[in-house]
Amino acid sequence: MLAGQDAGTARLRVRAALAQIPHAIGINNHQGSRVTADRVLMKAVMTELKHQDKLFVDSRTSSQSVALQVARELGLRAGANQVFLDAEDKESFIEGQFEKAAAIAGKQGEVIAICHMRKRTFKVLERMIPRLEQQGIRFVYLSEVL
Repeated sequence: MLAGQDAGTARLRVRAALAQIPHAIGINNHQGSRVTADRVLMKAVMTELKHQDKLFVDSRTSSQSVALQVARELGLRAGANQVFLDAEDKESFIEGQFEKAAAIAGKQGEVIAICHMRKRTFKVLERMIPRLEQQGIRFVYLSEVL
């Protein structure tokens, strides 16, 4: 998706992307701060997602994002990232972020945390998930939260 694209092209790109991954339950933005700040483009994206009964997660890469607001206005199942687990590719940082996510879940009842598909992140995941589960943290699919 490119900033300045027309709404029709945006919807076609979303449709094409979802067709490539037929079992996807939704999408998120990883980059594209200018796009997520563009209400017209976000309305086109969210309209297509709603049409296909998909969900959306705003990665919160920009404070200017209107993506979550537009999604909710359209009645789309949507949420926002609250913790970047591996913004730094260091085990100690990732562990700390898991603890932060667990604390938020403990206070709010749930948390959305996202990560990259990195070897180090998976290593920490394997170690942290059992430990956090012993503390009463339950890991669920995103569709159970949204």
